[in-house]
Amino acid sequence: MDNWQCRTELLLGHKAMDKLRSSRIAVIGLGGVGGAAAETLCRAGIGSLLLFDHDTISASNLNRQLFATQDTIGLPKTQAARERLMSINPDCELQIEDSFYSAENRAPLLAYRPDFVLDAIDTVSAKLDLAVLCREQGISSVICLGTGNRLDP
Repeated sequence: MDNWQCRTELLLGHKAMDKLRSSRIAVIGLGGVGGAAAETLCRAGIGSLLLFDHDTISASNLNRQLFATQDTIGLPKTQAARERLMSINPDCELQIEDSFYSAENRAPLLAYRPDFVLDAIDTVSAKLDLAVLCREQGISSVICLGTGNRLDP
């Protein structure tokens, strides 16, 4: 048992920790929701993560995104995520796709062969395509709907 995960293992048990370490999760979109989810999955001990985003960090991200700091402004979100997550769990296998997910750009996701997909995409057409793809491929997924720029969702 890795010492840094001892409390999680006490809660979940050894078998569950082995399952987490052998899991392959794709996080599509690394903004406020996707970034928090990616970090949580990393801290939980997921063995392999695919991080998929096309954007760079800007000053306007500082108020709501974990990977956004003064030091990461201007970096691709995938690079900032890699640096932070590797500092938490250097044993996590991180794969980066620094591009926008779309129907035309699904090959990296399919090649990764995830056990689970977390959709934190803002674009509705991409979100719909990903949902259909996951269903057709038998990949479990969670779809997160944003409430950006809204006080009353």
